[in-house]
Amino acid sequence: MLQNTCCQVGIDDVGHLPRITNLNVIPPDLQAGLGTPFLPPAPTWAAQQPVPLNSQANLWAFDNTLRNPHSYLVDFSVGRFGGHLLTQRDLNQPLDIVDPQSKIDYYRAATALSKLARANCALIANGSMTYQQTLSAVTDSQIGATAAYWHNLLPGLANGATAYATYCGGSIAPGSAGLIQAVYDVYYNPGCAYVGNEIVGLADIDLYGYFGDNGTHAPFTNPLFFNGPPGLVGNGEGKYLNNQAISAYGGSSVGNSNFNALQASLRKQFSNGLQFDLNCTFSKSIDVTSTASRVGFALVGYQNIGLVGSRLENAFNPNSQRSVSDFDLTHQFNANWVAELPFGRGRHFAPNAGRAAEALIGGWELRGVARWTSGFPFSVDVGQNWPTDWQYTGLAELVGSKPHTGVYPHPNGSVAMLANPSAAQAAFQIPFPGSGASRNVPRGQGYAELDLSLIKNWRFTESQNLQFTWGVFNVLNQVRFNAQGVGSAVTSIEQAPSQFGTYSSLLTQPRVMQFALRYEF
Repeated sequence: MLQNTCCQVGIDDVGHLPRITNLNVIPPDLQAGLGTPFLPPAPTWAAQQPVPLNSQANLWAFDNTLRNPHSYLVDFSVGRFGGHLLTQRDLNQPLDIVDPQSKIDYYRAATALSKLARANCALIANGSMTYQQTLSAVTDSQIGATAAYWHNLLPGLANGATAYATYCGGSIAPGSAGLIQAVYDVYYNPGCAYVGNEIVGLADIDLYGYFGDNGTHAPFTNPLFFNGPPGLVGNGEGKYLNNQAISAYGGSSVGNSNFNALQASLRKQFSNGLQFDLNCTFSKSIDVTSTASRVGFALVGYQNIGLVGSRLENAFNPNSQRSVSDFDLTHQFNANWVAELPFGRGRHFAPNAGRAAEALIGGWELRGVARWTSGFPFSVDVGQNWPTDWQYTGLAELVGSKPHTGVYPHPNGSVAMLANPSAAQAAFQIPFPGSGASRNVPRGQGYAELDLSLIKNWRFTESQNLQFTWGVFNVLNQVRFNAQGVGSAVTSIEQAPSQFGTYSSLLTQPRVMQFALRYEF
């Protein structure tokens, strides 16, 4: 039955409305014989359908300015900033005591001593001098103004003593001029400590009692400690290092971070058998410490130290380790899509396919996910060297040009990130006491993978469907190496030069295929 919004008794009321006798035919008249059409006839030319005056019709239509719909989303933000972030540090880190007379702090004094020792190590390595010869040549002038630090904070020779002495066995010059030689001996005598292990040299004086004289203050039995009040055990021991807990790691709210990015997305909602989502990101993330699952543990044999770069090397100066985050990626590109192949019933090709042809060529879909990133940053582990903290070794310092990284196969079958590993290793050094390391300066490879699924549907009824899926992960079988290895082969300054920067793990997994057959009802 058809009815207008208004009615006239005897003409288009309920009793006189025309009845629909065929779903495909509209009754021509309001009432048989009156010749009053219910709807005006369709025009024979391409124009809007005219409606007579006084029709009082309710109409739905589209205007002649129709365009494909679209929308834009613009989002602007200044980034993400973090403060008071929980950060691991040594709450008992050895103190950086300042000499009240010279105003020189321990880090500066120890750094001058370390620079001298490194120069002397080169002379010993090339056979020019022995250790004792380098020790005998040590004078106040070689370390400049920092010599005053040791003279002011260590006791003078006691009555009856003519020279300083050490438990390490080096021959020390007589008189007060030998004080710097005695300090140097406990720091760098191969029997007591070594270059890069200055924290043990400090402990040789502050805790172990390896410093004394040839009089009543014999080393180890009645040693000389740093000037100042008695320590916890009643003598001068433990002014720099805590002799109750030599290290005590804990979380402190001293971390900070910021993240800024430019993001762009292109998205197509599902229509005509296709939908996709493309996005790219240009970003930078900075913090003082962070961790990523791809990063290996520091220092083989000392895994309790934690992941490389996950703790503060200098608890008194968190920002000395401020750099890009372990997970920082400058560029990221991601894509995903669903595409119904245009074959079979109702499609572009073979739209009138029969049941047999539809079962063969119809119902196919191709779905995919793709990702590509620029390189991940990595740090160089400092190995078994402790210049600043007792427990945490820290990171190496870049003093040369940043090495160029890539993928370089070796004749022995290994693969390195450096074309010249020896030269690249020489660009790094053990940091000086208290100095900032070079965290996450070089970059290795990034991540890349393409995953695809080919799907075939056989729809029997509206509620029953059989689906076959062939999924392939890492279709191209791409290989991307992890620059910051997980496991034992962490990139370290103590690796053999030929092995420096050898890859030991992958960011990607080998190609994997899976098949599935699913019945839906």
